[in-house]
Amino acid sequence: MKAAVLTCMPRLYRFALAGRGHRCLAVLGCCGLVGCLLVVPASRAAAQPVNDNLAQASPITMLPFSDITTNTIATLERGEPNLDGRLQQTLWYSITPLNNVTVRIDVAGSLIPDPILVLYQASGPGFTALSSMGTLLAPSSRIQALLLAGTPYYLQVGSGSSSGGMQVNLQVIPPPNDFFADAQIISALPYQDTVSLLGATRERSEPLASCGVNLGTARYAFTLAV
Repeated sequence: MKAAVLTCMPRLYRFALAGRGHRCLAVLGCCGLVGCLLVVPASRAAAQPVNDNLAQASPITMLPFSDITTNTIATLERGEPNLDGRLQQTLWYSITPLNNVTVRIDVAGSLIPDPILVLYQASGPGFTALSSMGTLLAPSSRIQALLLAGTPYYLQVGSGSSSGGMQVNLQVIPPPNDFFADAQIISALPYQDTVSLLGATRERSEPLASCGVNLGTARYAFTLAV
């Protein structure tokens, strides 16, 4: 006669945790509770930021630009540059200007004490094609850079040991000869110059062009030899 073999099959039970809106899947065996798996509803789970990865960088299509965000649940990608471990929980932005433009980039308005921002120029896809153009390591710091028309650039925004609310700002810097008093001197002829009027302004009482269009201007001065 064969000996009878007694088996104990674990059973699965489901119950709610009072006051939390979560459910627990409990496995009950012969010797009592074996384990409990907490299931968090999808509606309550924190969503990954849409621009957490380089490939999903948020495009900047208009200047000036300002974005209020948080890096609390942001991550680092495999192979992502991180300033020798100083940079954590990053977000990405991209910009490809239509014209040459000088911009000032800052994180004024950020709530965390150690925001970090890195500006890159891209020569192709992926992290290996990024070349750093400047790094911002303090809330009051700024990066000023000339962005070339048709060239892709990326902003990597994160923090050191903290995480939380951040603000990213880009402002267009007017040309250095924006005002009459700062007119660029033409000392010899022939003369040629290329200037971007993005961010250029008009001074009070400055005469309008013959077409009457109220646009920003750049100033030049020269004296004809007699």
